[in-house]
Amino acid sequence: TSGARRMQRLVSDLLALSRVGTQGKPPAPVDTGEVLANVLRALTPAIRETDARIESGHLPVVAADEIQLGQLFQ
Repeated sequence: TSGARRMQRLVSDLLALSRVGTQGKPPAPVDTGEVLANVLRALTPAIRETDARIESGHLPVVAADEIQLGQLFQ
């Protein structure tokens, strides 16, 4: 069953990736540090469960789609 769950997650992720190029908003200034902080908050249970360690330095403001950038960090 764990293999089936991994496969289901892979298919779901591939579908999400296929939509990235077609649903993006025009680039706008985005604070990548803030986006990463939001993603890490959302992933806190998985981070704790796996004992993951995530480090980042200062991240810049970039021209991007904030949602797509968050998906990239995830």
